[in-house]
Amino acid sequence: MLGVGLGPQHELPLIDALTTAAGAVRAPFFFPGHKMGRAAPLPLQRRLHLGPRILRHDLPELPELDNLFAPEGPILRAQELAADAFGAGRTHFLCNGSTAGVLAAVLACVQLWRQRNPTATTPAVVVLPRNVHKSAVHALVVAGAEPCWLIPELDADTGLCLGVATSSVCAALERCAGRVAAVVLVSPTYHGVLSDVAACAAACTAVRAPLVVDEAHGAHLSFLPETAPLPAAWVDRRPRGALREGADVAIQSTHKVLGSLTQSGMLHVSERALASTPALGPALSAALAMVQSTSPNYLLLASLDAARWDLASPRGQGVQRLHRAARHAATLRAGLAAFPHGPRLVDPPALPSMHVLTTAPSLPHRSVARRARPRPRGACN
Repeated sequence: MLGVGLGPQHELPLIDALTTAAGAVRAPFFFPGHKMGRAAPLPLQRRLHLGPRILRHDLPELPELDNLFAPEGPILRAQELAADAFGAGRTHFLCNGSTAGVLAAVLACVQLWRQRNPTATTPAVVVLPRNVHKSAVHALVVAGAEPCWLIPELDADTGLCLGVATSSVCAALERCAGRVAAVVLVSPTYHGVLSDVAACAAACTAVRAPLVVDEAHGAHLSFLPETAPLPAAWVDRRPRGALREGADVAIQSTHKVLGSLTQSGMLHVSERALASTPALGPALSAALAMVQSTSPNYLLLASLDAARWDLASPRGQGVQRLHRAARHAATLRAGLAAFPHGPRLVDPPALPSMHVLTTAPSLPHRSVARRARPRPRGACN
């Protein structure tokens, strides 16, 4: 409940609703079949300790718990608080991971492109890097769109795949002019490399192409404290998160770097995107209804409510933990740099459009050299 003087971010609407609903049940004549843990298989209860104490909150879509696909109660309020905390115009909770968010974002963008180009004789194009998550490739198949592949920059010495240069995005937009339904970036990559989302967003805005950022590993970026010690490459420009850098849609695996349960995530839509393209909101809602389970797990959804609270509430400890993690990382970087014959930090790339925040513990320390790579033929097919 709302605490006196703590502000709305101290609310836990979905947690409160789930607690109240579970406490009001006398006879669970509804799914799931474990009957609030009372009939859970013995291995679950005895080996994993998943009995009535925990599973009593594993409830179905009861009226008092709201509807994920048409929210108007505690889910809606929880998503509104998340949108405010993460700087979004609208936030959708994901119970099928970032996979569902990427699928829905691409499907929605392709559908909107088709509506704008009803007489087009060629398929829509989605610009995306070769190191994209497989969910984006699956989205192309389902949507019937064609890829325009981007080749990420490569650290020639270590083989580390870096971010996508802004010039590559601009070139793709020019080559596929009039056919681009969306541009998809992965930032940070799974090795921790950030692309210049702000510059890419400006290029996309200029040609009215929506920018979708798979930010699965970057849900924490908007909450890094100003006093947190960061890598030297970030001294002049601290990361703010894809949405605040100008992305239209950002998909985050909240469970990866924040405190929610595995398989839970969030899809954020920028306020600017919703204002400039009013059809985007309904298109995303429809696409999410296609790719998410009609039996969403309320424990997953409630954990998203709690993860937001932990970061944004005055009583939460998420920001302090991020600060502590940044200090530990700084200590580790300093220790690796001083170790004469062991693993070393990968040097920050010279390209101003990227930042590296990763370490490569199994690779020897070498100076970074980059090779210009030719654009593959048929990149837009």
